[in-house]
Amino acid sequence: MALPTIFMLRKEANKLGEFSCYLFHWAIALFPSIDENGGAFHIKEGNLTLRHSEVVENQGKNGGGIYIEGHNATSSSLTVEGSTISRNSALESNGGGGVQIFQATGNFIDSEIS
Repeated sequence: MALPTIFMLRKEANKLGEFSCYLFHWAIALFPSIDENGGAFHIKEGNLTLRHSEVVENQGKNGGGIYIEGHNATSSSLTVEGSTISRNSALESNGGGGVQIFQATGNFIDSEIS
């Protein structure tokens, strides 16, 4: 299976409003994104669920692997279950190497972030 480049999920792109993305058994690796937030994923006002997946060796301005933001704590959510997020890096000093969550919720179940 070919890997995607960078996911940029934005509510504005979906005329129907809220959206969700569910990925199962994915490996996303080696995506440098030095001018953007989220080396592999940048979610704005949406939901992302990763199950039994890997987000490895990505780089972003903030949130080296995953960056998720909302307009309040309930407008966006990240669920990571049985997954590995490792060896990601953020270029900004306050940026969260593996995951950065801004005005959103995060749920991590049986997962490794390193």
